[in-house]
Amino acid sequence: MHSMSTTAALPIDTRLQEMAAVIHGVIPGSEVRLFGSRARGTAGPESESTC
Repeated sequence: MHSMSTTAALPIDTRLQEMAAVIHGVIPGSEVRLFGSRARGTAGPESESTC
């Protein structure tokens, strides 16, 4: 199993890339899609990420 960084100090873009890499490692050829304000580029500091 892949290990992902657990530190919240990493920027959200880095954490999302890490999550996508883990998913691709477990399910090759998979698509990871981001929804909501983060996908639109309108996310604020309290916005959540939905994949």
